[in-house]
Amino acid sequence: MQYSDKVNNVVIEEGVTSIGVAAFKNCSQLTSVNIPESVAIIGNEAFYGCSSLKEVVSHIPEEQLPSVSDSTFYGVDNDCVLKVPL
Repeated sequence: MQYSDKVNNVVIEEGVTSIGVAAFKNCSQLTSVNIPESVAIIGNEAFYGCSSLKEVVSHIPEEQLPSVSDSTFYGVDNDCVLKVPL
């Protein structure tokens, strides 16, 4: 991603159905992501190397969360919080 060092907050619009492979890879300044209910696929390495990511807010019901590979969030700090609807 050309401007990966400038992205710090991402809000994905409702209607988007997938987050592509390596979509935000190495966006080292990314701190939060908001994922709408419409997302059904999150690609490998989508958030790989996003070392500043602290919060992922998902509007996808827990029972419909897509499966992700080990590399999807590789390099994300262990303190990152995933929020899902109850």
